[in-house]
Amino acid sequence: MKGSKAEAVRFWHSTLGIYPFRFDLNDDAREEVTFKIRFREVTHAVGDEHRHVQSFEVRQATGDLALRGEEGDLLVEGRTGQVAVTEPGIRTFAGLAPDLFAGDAAALGLFRNALYKEDKFALQAFQNRQDFFAGRNITVIVLAVPSQLIGRGQVRAWATVSLSGHAPEVQVSRWGLPLITNIFMPDMDMREEYNRAVSADDVPRFSSQIGRIVEKVTRLAGSSTNPAEYAKQFIAQCLPDDPSLCAGFGGGLQGRRIQRTRPRR
Repeated sequence: MKGSKAEAVRFWHSTLGIYPFRFDLNDDAREEVTFKIRFREVTHAVGDEHRHVQSFEVRQATGDLALRGEEGDLLVEGRTGQVAVTEPGIRTFAGLAPDLFAGDAAALGLFRNALYKEDKFALQAFQNRQDFFAGRNITVIVLAVPSQLIGRGQVRAWATVSLSGHAPEVQVSRWGLPLITNIFMPDMDMREEYNRAVSADDVPRFSSQIGRIVEKVTRLAGSSTNPAEYAKQFIAQCLPDDPSLCAGFGGGLQGRRIQRTRPRR
């Protein structure tokens, strides 16, 4: 959620929401380990009736409990706006923070309209370079845990948001790669389908749509001698949708690699 720094707008996490970080450890596009964050009612901060806080819990779940629900082993309890630290080396923060993401929303809109309505590759749409996110803030959830709480080897990760309370749990959003719905799914019904889907369904349900768009953009841009083959490479590397899969964009795909650093001691 985003607001203006000048207006000091604050947003609160829904008490009906479950905010999980999900980890696939065996390459089946299904989570084996999940860290679930659940927020409680908004209250006045101690000694300051003009400041409000929310308490929250972080729970770790494995097996069947990793898939749905809020159940799991309690790892840490915290309050918004404060860094909560527990042993062994678990840290979490939830609250207001500057938005570090950068993007030109107007340019993206022009690019998409040209692509879908005019069958054009309008790279010139980005020449003004206006950062839509400059001077804005967001509410964030940051979780740091020791590697042994997740697993060894290749780990794939994504995040979701579900609503659970008076009705059965329903997944309403998920995040892997930035802008995947904005660029590759102009149809709003498909976006809703994507947000409710699980990662294991990405290839059978969305690869055809995303592949067509990648092939079209590549053909219009003239960036590959074989757009169809490039689209196949893209799908093979970027679906199921999680940022760990596509972060390197290796094998001839364009993009940036994640810079890995040693943790500070």
